[in-house]
Amino acid sequence: MNKIFLYTSVVLNGVLLMVLLGVVPFLLYLSIITNVGFLWFVKSLLEREQRYESEITDIVEKIEASETKYDCILGLANGGLVPTCLIAKALDIKKVLTVSIKAYNEETAHDIQFLTSINHKDLKGVRNLLIVDDLVDRGETLFEVEKILGYYNYSHKIVCKFDSAVLYTKLGRSTDSPYPRVLPTYTAETTTPDIWLVFPWELNIKDD
Repeated sequence: MNKIFLYTSVVLNGVLLMVLLGVVPFLLYLSIITNVGFLWFVKSLLEREQRYESEITDIVEKIEASETKYDCILGLANGGLVPTCLIAKALDIKKVLTVSIKAYNEETAHDIQFLTSINHKDLKGVRNLLIVDDLVDRGETLFEVEKILGYYNYSHKIVCKFDSAVLYTKLGRSTDSPYPRVLPTYTAETTTPDIWLVFPWELNIKDD
């Protein structure tokens, strides 16, 4: 609502300026508004990147404080790939795995589909595995990944301890809500379910 009011005010002021003073002052006004908007956009982008860099650092510090040495990291695509790269580099984890997952949300159902699977052979020799994603909302994705890892531990006799790390965890639902189904081992910040999060690596690119 505030943005609509601001945009309307800018347009009306520009029209009024052109009617009263002519085209040249209007073009000058338009140039100023454009430059101010561009500077605001750059400032907002830099602040957002600095905030997420700080959250990655917070996650790394919490992991280091736990004194757990992870020898493998599993990134959940797509949102968890950038944090996975940064955390793996910071902790010097050489073995990096990824899994691609698609979630379907409807009013009466929530389904998780694995587009690429986790191969139990890739976990051979892994003692401590860190699962990384950008956020936990309902917790369905993390729940399904941990369920598969638990099954591999049982069926293939793999001795692999797994923890999870996310930048954001959404809490604050009603007390009778089953969500989030699981909580991550490490999280940088908690927020409420109604907050819509947009990360710097989420570009608004659509197919033609």
